[in-house]
Amino acid sequence: MVELDIRGVQLCCLAIAKEFAKICEKHNIPYYMLGGTMLGAIRHKGFIPWDDDMDFGVPYEYYDQLISLLKAELPEPYRCSTYKDSRCVFLPFFKIEDTSTILCDDSLSVSPKDRIGINIDIFPLIYSQNEISQYPTISHNMFMLVGILTNSRTHKMRNKLKTLIRVIWPFDKEYYNRKIIRLINEVTSGNYLSNILGRWGQKEFVPIEWYGNGCRFQFEDTYFVGIQESNKYLTQMYGDYMKLPPVEQRLAHSVNAFQK
Repeated sequence: MVELDIRGVQLCCLAIAKEFAKICEKHNIPYYMLGGTMLGAIRHKGFIPWDDDMDFGVPYEYYDQLISLLKAELPEPYRCSTYKDSRCVFLPFFKIEDTSTILCDDSLSVSPKDRIGINIDIFPLIYSQNEISQYPTISHNMFMLVGILTNSRTHKMRNKLKTLIRVIWPFDKEYYNRKIIRLINEVTSGNYLSNILGRWGQKEFVPIEWYGNGCRFQFEDTYFVGIQESNKYLTQMYGDYMKLPPVEQRLAHSVNAFQK
């Protein structure tokens, strides 16, 4: 295996994202860049230099259709992986991975044969009536607890917490994901589209009009669709988003990536 540097990982993510966007656009499925991917498009015209992943959102009503299309149409070596068929996907969103690569991490909580390749994340965008909505903080905290209990990228101290919690509270991924999906399905309209599975909590509750019809933004050597009111969205998410963070905060994910 050949170890990839951060630029190699970025280019791999970019190639995956191009295939994802191609299938979405072919079937008229709306999608949007989210989080650091949206920030990178505006501030850097591509990847944040120290970032090594990509996030997109798709309105929930298209989600199951898109998964089926991706499983049928993605070319080799790409694969759509959900919590139902991958031990490296823990919540009801999905990843598109490059199966010709592998991510290695000393804190990985799955066996080597179950490790996932370099991937991008595709989150469902859920309707909500207002900022507080049907997804109160307690629900968001439940999603985050699921991540703490299962996420292979957590800090060493969190790994100790996982061990302790699992002793006193057996964890059933299927049970909690069913609860999350039931909660999502209860709401079919609203003034906000929200990434309730994201890491930023209430900041990810975004007025529908900000999404608009989406706009195409340059990202490296291509264009992806992003949130139309990008300034409002990025200000809500990051504050003074055009200002670079201190050097000590410019951190990539702590995993090693390899080409098989």
